[in-house]
Amino acid sequence: MSASKLRSRHSLGLCVLLGFGFGLLGASPAFSQKAPQVKVGTVLKANLRARVANHRHTLQWLRCRHGNCRKITGATSSRYRTRKGDVGHGIGLKVSEWVNGRRQVRTRLIAASVVSAKASAHPRTIKGYYDFGSDQLSDWNKYKAYGFNLVFAGMNARLLGRLKANGASAWVQPNIWTGCGYRHSTSQALGYARQAVATGAVSGFYVADEPSVWGCSSAPAQIARWTATLHSHFPGIPTIISFWNSGDLTDFAHSADEFALDTYPCQYGNGCKYSWITNLAAAADRLGLKYIGVAQAFGGDGHYDLPTAAQLHQIIRTWKATKELGYLVYAFSAAGMPSSTWLQNDPALLSVIAAN
Repeated sequence: MSASKLRSRHSLGLCVLLGFGFGLLGASPAFSQKAPQVKVGTVLKANLRARVANHRHTLQWLRCRHGNCRKITGATSSRYRTRKGDVGHGIGLKVSEWVNGRRQVRTRLIAASVVSAKASAHPRTIKGYYDFGSDQLSDWNKYKAYGFNLVFAGMNARLLGRLKANGASAWVQPNIWTGCGYRHSTSQALGYARQAVATGAVSGFYVADEPSVWGCSSAPAQIARWTATLHSHFPGIPTIISFWNSGDLTDFAHSADEFALDTYPCQYGNGCKYSWITNLAAAADRLGLKYIGVAQAFGGDGHYDLPTAAQLHQIIRTWKATKELGYLVYAFSAAGMPSSTWLQNDPALLSVIAAN
């Protein structure tokens, strides 16, 4: 979904009982279990492994938002029933275990978010756009008029502050996947993440752009470890990877929380193959994944075709017919494409975005 990728690929009943295993020593990492969205009144249960249960331990349920978690007063038993005050928050659990006199602590996200009892299981709330341009703050001031509530952008503190003030949010990328490893050290990347999260605008961490096991068989595990690290420091903020084909999606199904599906159906002057969208979404559904559709709104290089207004409308409509959590537009200005074809310069396409 990134500009670099474009150049290389020319390529983003209540009282349900939920059990979650915890093992503080040698346990499978937090990413191995997808934190669900739950409704008010759902009973969450900490199903402790025998190794933990047999040691001295304490439990503390947490209410989390934008990576910050606070104790829920009195919530220290093995079960917790979500309540109205939890709406809009994630629910975490901190387990403290004493082994050979030493205290070991592990925090895990149990519910990604709590919604009201009448809410839809999959509210379509995301309407975002990709922007790694030179003036992201100025861009937001223009583009927010089209109804966007999310920007996938750089680590721009002024932009993040403005998004927070305007009731919007951002995906940020504190570390860069280079094909078989990350560019920055973990400590450096966590520093970037903390600065971004401190603004209160971060709603997702983008952890890899179209990774593959080709030439890097350890890629799924490496990215999963980074997801687990982010979870441990910022509970409640999901991680995201983009994919355009079902094979890679399967390989990395346990490496992130959500997936930006960036199959671009309009290519080589052959019209738009909308079935590519439904097929990729179906593959994600079979894997039980949460995903965001990436709508193609670029073209003009002889490979990718700029959609017409009717075609863009059908792309968005096709995504909305899936279980997507919303959609992200790629892109207002696409690297490698003639500026005359950029979305920001096409009133007909902008009218489609405004209406959807």
